[in-house]
Amino acid sequence: MMWNLILGAGFLLLLSACAVWSFSFSTPTPTFEPWCSRPYCQTLTAVPSLPTLTRSPTSTPEPVFTPQATPTLQPTPPPPVPAFEHILWIVLENKDFTQVIGNENMPHFNRLAAENTLLTNYYAVAHPSLPNYLALIGGDTFGVNRNCEDCFLDAPSLPDLIEASGRQWKTYQESMPGPCFLGSRGEYAQKHNPFVYFDAIRFNAQRCSSHVVPLDQLTEDLARQNLPDFAFITPNLCHSGHDCPLAEMDAWLGQLIDGLFQSGGLGEHYLIVITFDEASGDDSSGCCGLPPKAGGRIATLFISPQARPHFEDSIPYSHYSLLKTVSIAWGLPFLGHAADPETEAILAPWLTTRADAPLFIGAGDITVCGHPGDDITARLLDQFPEADVFTTGDNSNEEGAPEQYQKCFAPAWGRHLERIHPSPGNHDYQTENGAAYHAFFGPAVGEPGKGYYSYDLAGWHIIALNGNCAAVGGCGPDSPQAQWLRADLAAHPARCTLAYWHQPRFSSGLHGNSEATLEFWRALYEARAEIILNGHDHLYERFAPQDPAGNLDELNGIRQFTVGTGGAFYRPAGPLPAPNSERLILNTFGVLQLTLMEDGYRWRFLPEPGRPQTDQGEAQCH
Repeated sequence: MMWNLILGAGFLLLLSACAVWSFSFSTPTPTFEPWCSRPYCQTLTAVPSLPTLTRSPTSTPEPVFTPQATPTLQPTPPPPVPAFEHILWIVLENKDFTQVIGNENMPHFNRLAAENTLLTNYYAVAHPSLPNYLALIGGDTFGVNRNCEDCFLDAPSLPDLIEASGRQWKTYQESMPGPCFLGSRGEYAQKHNPFVYFDAIRFNAQRCSSHVVPLDQLTEDLARQNLPDFAFITPNLCHSGHDCPLAEMDAWLGQLIDGLFQSGGLGEHYLIVITFDEASGDDSSGCCGLPPKAGGRIATLFISPQARPHFEDSIPYSHYSLLKTVSIAWGLPFLGHAADPETEAILAPWLTTRADAPLFIGAGDITVCGHPGDDITARLLDQFPEADVFTTGDNSNEEGAPEQYQKCFAPAWGRHLERIHPSPGNHDYQTENGAAYHAFFGPAVGEPGKGYYSYDLAGWHIIALNGNCAAVGGCGPDSPQAQWLRADLAAHPARCTLAYWHQPRFSSGLHGNSEATLEFWRALYEARAEIILNGHDHLYERFAPQDPAGNLDELNGIRQFTVGTGGAFYRPAGPLPAPNSERLILNTFGVLQLTLMEDGYRWRFLPEPGRPQTDQGEAQCH
């Protein structure tokens, strides 16, 4: 009898040991309660509660263990933003970009701008001051549209997220009478201190008094090597430029920056951001999903060993972009509008996170002597010295005479001559069928009388064609160029193929659609090419993938970009948009940047400074 009991117990234990257990997770619990019931913090990452164990039915068969092949270890890609040890924001007051950059009364600021990274299309979110300060650390203006001192907020803020990540923060407020002071006095203005507006900081006396402190404490913290991970520095009404001349603000800023570096407290992995809360009241421009009346274009600098020196980033950003970038650097949830898809993270400046994929960058319709547009776009090229450069024709947008290349194109785009792969436009061929064009660019652009050629770049096959059909024996099926194109495509069956020439097949511009290069499209479509680049119309336009007849073809179609934005002059669009046009940008010089990957590509239109419209996306090769 005892033996039977033992056998029975053993059998039950065996069943228990062989039972399959599953985990069911309960509904995620928000990290920050009770704020996450509010619309402006719905983007906070939720933390799931602990799993509950539930026994599966005993009839569930025992899983059979199947050995898995040892995975091949792949190198971990670098993070999109460096994980800085220290991040410092210095917020100045009420100045347009053009009031600051190039101003002889601000030598320190302009030296820092020239030596480091300058964001040339950065926008404040609103007027007046306070909404911008709230947006910087809260991701929203919370409906605040005035410089109030009693409009307090029950909402999460960047300090909450920083503390939750195990990091420390402080704000250093110049001329503040004492820690966690409420109200304004003398040269201290509460409207420039967003931290005291958040209930979770203001109502916690110990937290507030130890983190919201006068600027004098920065000197002590640096001397003790006790700089917090995040520091927000607000100068007083004079040194911020609010009440005093720019020269006085600049002198104070130079002294502050020198002191930071001399202290040795920054370490080797830091980011100093110098920005303004808003532009002057006359500038309400914006970008990136901001309201029609935003806060204007402001100068913003990044100083860091991990940022590119002597770099100008023309991608449109806002204060929400800065918040998003810090969140990415430290793995924090996105607050409010930092999570919006229109809010760009600031990724271009970082030396340690740049993609290995090659860049292909350029435009067409470039030079008119005496016009500054080509200098503007040449400066965009300056920022990417590693990129190969294409042109989509009308390198000289006049008569294509020798002196126009030598005296006008050469000082601008010509400084990148060794990495330019040009194609000719109709203006390039107005003088002796392109004789000056061929003489200037040399044998790399194909034989005179032809002007078409191909090359390979990072696994892509690239084809430069000549859309001046009458000058090269036509562009029809039996033309020498069309026959060469088909032979070239057959000889180079690459996974990804790109072609470019001047005159577009499809356009919403004044020139409209053209069938002159239809045979190019047919050959490229049959070869499953990915991209066609054109110029001619002075605008930027991106089309959905199409077949040669202009029918939408998401599976096998070619995506056409018209990039006639190289600097010649602006032109309007035609009376009607072309079918399948997905993005049209007018009255903006700029260049198209393509990142060529082994099985796909990313695109981004880089506009001139002060023009916030852009375009970006990515796609796979056929």
